Amino acid sequence: DLSLFANLSSTERAPNPVELFAQGPHNASRTFEFGDPLFNKERAKSVEGGIRLIHPDGDRASFTMFGTKYDNFINGFLTGNSYDEDGNFIPDLSGHFRELIFRQQKATFWGTEAEVHWHIAYFATGRWGAEAQADYVRATLDAGGNAPRITPFRYGGGLFFESTMMELRINALRTDRQNALANLETPTPGFWMVNASATFHLYSGPEGDIDVSLSGTNLTDEISRNAISFTKDY
Repeated sequence: DLSLFANLSSTERAPNPVELFAQGPHNASRTFEFGDPLFNKERAKSVEGGIRLIHPDGDRASFTMFGTKYDNFINGFLTGNSYDEDGNFIPDLSGHFRELIFRQQKATFWGTEAEVHWHIAYFATGRWGAEAQADYVRATLDAGGNAPRITPFRYGGGLFFESTMMELRINALRTDRQNALANLETPTPGFWMVNASATFHLYSGPEGDIDVSLSGTNLTDEISRNAISFTKDY
């Protein structure tokens, strides 16, 4: 039921066409982007380790830590300049499109994640349980400063009920405030997201299964802004 694991890996990827050849506006992100056709491959060396517990009845828990060292890490960086809708350069952020230049440099990522899915009470009609999760990542540039658009610390949990007839679930996930900012990024407020779902198993046979699912997202009507989005402030 209990296992320890460790992985070492070395990976590389070629720059994508946008990172190489972009030279103009991107309406979805409201950025005016410039690639670099002379980019080298992005290379990374990673180490990962953790502990995992899995029971035959479906109980499971895991904890993992990881670290990645990048050579030629590629990302888009804001410059503080902008462009108007006609493509004219503006030496501040008053234009419609913010200037974004893709660059390569060394970077270090590390983080951790944990998950628990555990059954607490058994009944003739089914079983109740609790689940929890958390994840965190820290990303810095070796030359100094934070990597842009990194997911903040998240944690939460909930309750669930399972039976042959239905599955019920309610959970709350907290996304913390993001203060580890790259140049020209703005802080992102934290928020709670409460979700619930119900799945009814109407039929199961050799031809397949028929299920009906109902789900509700953001039941408390929170204002939630994604820290990795270019348009989170709009």
